[in-house]
Amino acid sequence: MKNSIFKKGLVIGIILLFVGASVVPSIGGNVENKNETPIRCSTFSSNTDWWPMFQHDEANSCFSKSSIPNNLNIIWSKSFKDDLNISFDSNFNSLLVANNRVFVTGMDRTDGYSISNITICAFNESDGSLNWKQDIAGPGKFLPAVTDYNTPAVINGKVFIQFTVLFPKFIGKIVELEETTGDIILEKKYLSSGSWGSVVVTDNKIIAGGYFIHNFPISRISIFNETNGKLIWRKLIFGLIESTPIVSGNELYVITSRSAMINIFSGLSINSRKSTIFAFNLDNGKQLWIKKGINGHVIYSSPTAAYEKIFVPSNLFKNDNSCDRRITAYDKYDGTEIWYFQINGSPNIWAFPTCISSPSVGYGKIFVTDLDGSIIALNESDGTIIWKRKICDFSFTNLFISPIVADKKVIVAASDSSGGPGSQSKICMFNESNGELIWESSETILGYIESLVVANNKLFIKLKIWDEGSYYKICALG
Repeated sequence: MKNSIFKKGLVIGIILLFVGASVVPSIGGNVENKNETPIRCSTFSSNTDWWPMFQHDEANSCFSKSSIPNNLNIIWSKSFKDDLNISFDSNFNSLLVANNRVFVTGMDRTDGYSISNITICAFNESDGSLNWKQDIAGPGKFLPAVTDYNTPAVINGKVFIQFTVLFPKFIGKIVELEETTGDIILEKKYLSSGSWGSVVVTDNKIIAGGYFIHNFPISRISIFNETNGKLIWRKLIFGLIESTPIVSGNELYVITSRSAMINIFSGLSINSRKSTIFAFNLDNGKQLWIKKGINGHVIYSSPTAAYEKIFVPSNLFKNDNSCDRRITAYDKYDGTEIWYFQINGSPNIWAFPTCISSPSVGYGKIFVTDLDGSIIALNESDGTIIWKRKICDFSFTNLFISPIVADKKVIVAASDSSGGPGSQSKICMFNESNGELIWESSETILGYIESLVVANNKLFIKLKIWDEGSYYKICALG
């Protein structure tokens, strides 16, 4: 019986190796202004540059056109435990700020492990008062379900979130809510057993990706109509989708990592050494090109599109305590490698699940935070270092938080541990041109910073605090 299952799995794997033949794309498009990063999806009624999805936009730029003061002070602060009487876990979900509201998603864990609800909350961005809260998974809905690492999107007066339902069977779920009230408008199921990426909404399309079985790397990318939830197209692809897809122009880019063959059939924890980039036409799903053999595992830290290039962060795991970190630039039209920048690992360094942040872009530069506690600015054209600065004396960097680029500044956060009682954090602001320190939080912040967002001239922070049980706090600085 086991031998039969093995043979069937091997046949399926061999067939899937041939999925996605390369197609030569047409070359064209305008070169982006290096002082601006075009944002197609942020079409709001006001001129305010909000932060409507993971990494700000569908290109994952982390670039905001909002201004931000050189000196920041707390405008308001809300404790989920003390001020709001809300108790949930919100692991690494990013805050969103759109149309004068702050959105955050979390899960109730009644015994520390079981999940009873998935909840979305909306707050007034000017004073932190609660506008509404909505349970989207729980008793009588979908239970249990998980949203770790998944950030919603707020576009066209609606809130979109994807999550994974674990019981009675593995499925992916997209829920669409009315932005001002939290009322559920639409629910959509799709096949998936897990995803570390976030939903992307652009051009009236919802983009969702997930893998099926972690030990057998098969994934599927699905595109739905934003208005009615109807499927536009879907593709089965080889590898594990463990990061957020990106869109540039009319092209969709999806990166998968693949496990070693021993991992596929034995279940042993062998980290991937290679990844693959798939480029599709966003409208019809036609594969434009495929780039195989990407060095390193692309997990959680997502790619970024800018300057006619795709910037891919990857982790080259040596063992559980050592990891090389790489940023590689590829031509967005044919996948040709243009340059790469690599930092070699050293022993006894925490290196999972990610060890270098998603790249942030702006002003002709690429900005990343590294596990050694530093921020690095690279030239976007050739990958050379322009400047590198230590964020603070802490030895740990919040690698799930990319640098925020706004108003000729770069804002980053660092913590003294990966989380737990007594965790402390710090925020720094640097000049984007030369790395000169502009501002830093005068006092060490109690708690672990999980999200930084700039919108409407403010910096918004989500903190996890351990004090007689864990809870969250949201702060607005300006």
